[in-house]
Amino acid sequence: MLELESLRFMENKENVLFVGSSGVGKIHLAISLGIVATKRRYLTYFIS
Repeated sequence: MLELESLRFMENKENVLFVGSSGVGKIHLAISLGIVATKRRYLTYFIS
């Protein structure tokens, strides 16, 4: 998670895919990355 928090994947124009069964927290991880990106002045957009 610390590697993802660095947002290096955004600088490298790479995708991140969270895979798992229902109820394991994939949405929470995605939201947390969005919050980190917003704090670093990236434009974010979330669709549920």
